[in-house]
Amino acid sequence: MGNGTLYPPIAPICTCPYFFISTAVMLHRPCAAQTHPRLLFGPDDVVAMRQRAQESPWKEIIEAIGAVQGLEAARKYAILYTVTGNADYAELARQETIQLITEKDANGNSIWAVNSYRALTRGGRAIAVALAYDMCYHAWDQETRTFVSQALLQNANSLISSGGNGWPGDSSDGNNWWAVRYAAAGLSYLASDESGYENNLNTAINRLLQHLRSNLGTDPLARGWNPEGIAYAQYPGRFTYTFLYALDRIRGRNLIEEVPAARYALMSTYMGLLPLPRKDGLGLRPDFTDDHPVWEGEGTAGLAFAFSPPEYLAGLRWMYDRVTGPLGDQRYDPVSAGGLYTLLFYPHDVEPVNPAEVWGLTWVDHSFGMAMFRNRYQDGRDFVAQLNAKQRSANGGHHAADGLGVRIWGLGYPWTVGSGRTSNPAGQTTVFHNDPGSASYAQRLGRIEQLRTRAEGDGYMVAHATISDTGVQDFRRRFFCRLLGGIWSGRFVYRG
Repeated sequence: MGNGTLYPPIAPICTCPYFFISTAVMLHRPCAAQTHPRLLFGPDDVVAMRQRAQESPWKEIIEAIGAVQGLEAARKYAILYTVTGNADYAELARQETIQLITEKDANGNSIWAVNSYRALTRGGRAIAVALAYDMCYHAWDQETRTFVSQALLQNANSLISSGGNGWPGDSSDGNNWWAVRYAAAGLSYLASDESGYENNLNTAINRLLQHLRSNLGTDPLARGWNPEGIAYAQYPGRFTYTFLYALDRIRGRNLIEEVPAARYALMSTYMGLLPLPRKDGLGLRPDFTDDHPVWEGEGTAGLAFAFSPPEYLAGLRWMYDRVTGPLGDQRYDPVSAGGLYTLLFYPHDVEPVNPAEVWGLTWVDHSFGMAMFRNRYQDGRDFVAQLNAKQRSANGGHHAADGLGVRIWGLGYPWTVGSGRTSNPAGQTTVFHNDPGSASYAQRLGRIEQLRTRAEGDGYMVAHATISDTGVQDFRRRFFCRLLGGIWSGRFVYRG
């Protein structure tokens, strides 16, 4: 590959105050004279990124990014261009970007900026193109810059206009489609160099804010538990938190301050995670709703370092290292080219500490009504139990007959699970008033009546629903777990 310059001189030199102190790279706020890059970092930050490119763990992270395949190739090559300065990578990113914009689906239909096309598809392409354009701007010719900038605006306007085929509805604001649609549109506007989009950008911000409040709750005791299932902190999270970071950098609008529960959403995916085998590594967990047990960060593992409360960084690094870092699969959260966020935010100078000593062995979201009990963070014989009172509706998002449901995993195996993404409630750990094989359900809410947690990781919870998802009247569930000599003794009692 040939050599190429990374960025032409920027004048005047940015003297804006530091925006975010990352232990990986010191990131600066963009100032008025800055053009690109600006979404996640600025020209001044690239120097530090390049200096670290041959040092551990950054060298290993970059190698993992280089192995990414598929639709994220544009972002992959853009990242490699950024950290090496090699213009050949920028050219590959340009080719992949043009393809994302112009290619048609298997039926010969256009995808980009087509209102009837699924927002998830348009949004996925949008975030890749926005980041590639931002990182490779100075290496591309003016014709390409103009084409891509205008395409970003057109696709963002399309996303604002319509959610496309499969859109869950304008009243279903708890659904993850809202996050993908509006965050992708917002990031596209911030990346584009066109004008006349301010009203639509404000729409994207307001709709995303509406979704976050609906999905995560506004209660001061909300702790980020996703009512669609814990996996839905991850897939839509790579859209949401990329946009939130860029919005704060560029416009100074911090939506996390407006929805504090969002600080905990990404780290919540670690609470019940167990070191059990998954494809390419370790990381399974109990889940509700869709019952998606496989950890897949999609960039949110790195983003968690930027958004979670700083007092939890030591525990987050401990978990990250063992799941996808140097002590885990060593792939550094690769899906969706997510290694970029590790490259930016990995806290290499924060000593890892076992989470039991950081956030403890129990975790409760009093807003959603979720309680987790755990005996330790150690190995595949750990025990995790979760009880779901389901105090908040999914508001148009995925849901299941799992109100007052229990999940128990331990000694390397799942003991109680749910039905997964299906309308058939027969596989739920709940009570039925008729044959489960012919049962139906309706989404109903319960509440926590009593709760006690102990530092040792055990305790009890009593939850009640006037009528359960499966139609049982006056349904009450009592769950007790007790740690005896390092071994759990647990039982749960029904009344309905």
